[in-house]
Amino acid sequence: MGVIHEYLSTQSDLNLETAGEAVHDIVGTRVYVEQLPRSVAERSQAALVIQRFGGAGSPYTTVDNPLIRIKCYGGSGALRASFTLARAVGDRLNGITTVATATGVIMSAIEVQGAQIVIEQETEGMHAFVDYQIEVRAAS
Repeated sequence: MGVIHEYLSTQSDLNLETAGEAVHDIVGTRVYVEQLPRSVAERSQAALVIQRFGGAGSPYTTVDNPLIRIKCYGGSGALRASFTLARAVGDRLNGITTVATATGVIMSAIEVQGAQIVIEQETEGMHAFVDYQIEVRAAS
């Protein structure tokens, strides 16, 4: 998860040639693993949460192939901002191959489910999520 976290948290992307907003421009450093901190939820700021929900690594190789869900919180802009963030994540991840970061290499990222809206009124409010099958290798 560290490789994806690092990749989505960084500002520069030499492979991104779209006019859309960059993930970093929307969320800054508010990219979290597993759950959204209460302090961010209470301030209604845009943020990402990366959750692993499937896939298993092999004890015989350094390659991991997880299914991840990326929750996109639009902050005070709610629905429209959540979808804008989901599109920015798609621009950043879709079709990438062999992108090196300090913590490892993303060898591929394939969107397996496009942006969906979830309303959790009692817990996290409204957000969009996208699911990816990724292949990563930790830095050696």
